[in-house]
Amino acid sequence: MVIQNTLHDGKLIESKLLQVEKKDIINNKLTIPENITIIGTNACENLVEYCKDNSIIITMPNTVRNIEPQAFQQLAIKNITFSTNIEVISKDSFASCIFEQELVLPKNLESIPAHCFYRSTFLDNVIFPEKLKEIEQDAFSFTEFFQPIKLPEKLEQIQAYAFYKSSFVKIDAPKCEIGYCSFKEQDLEYTENEQGLTIYGAYKNNSDKEYKLKK
Repeated sequence: MVIQNTLHDGKLIESKLLQVEKKDIINNKLTIPENITIIGTNACENLVEYCKDNSIIITMPNTVRNIEPQAFQQLAIKNITFSTNIEVISKDSFASCIFEQELVLPKNLESIPAHCFYRSTFLDNVIFPEKLKEIEQDAFSFTEFFQPIKLPEKLEQIQAYAFYKSSFVKIDAPKCEIGYCSFKEQDLEYTENEQGLTIYGAYKNNSDKEYKLKK
């Protein structure tokens, strides 16, 4: 791994993971070192070829606060454990990824940025944080969800094209501002009630389309 440390008065104030190599994967597991505070742009680009035939488990210490753009894009992720102190996940951080197991997003996340999960595939549940207020433009566009989605009650805005051309069973959303073409270029079937609305997608259940798991 390539790590850049920033010191002030002899004290470590920032530790940035710049690059991960294939040799850093042990038994299909990537463990981010202790004291890392930032996972840098394109930090895992050298793992893309490896992930064409393998899925990996990612764990990170609670010192991580920021994930920069494209940090994990195009990876096959069996499971990922986020830092409990993440404050920022940047655009394209997980674009074109495959998530094999349940994805639990950081509990303090208030916004999912543009293109964050663009063209990704979720084979299991996605658990959104209760504090989430905003899903930005194209955050989940062209994405596949094989399980129903429940968005948190405190969500205030789903921006334009947020789920554009995504494939899903159904999405339960609270009453909030929904942007232009948030879900598709054409109307989808939906029902509305006092709590919000349910949008029904093309998949009737999680067996509508088979997906070959990586070993």
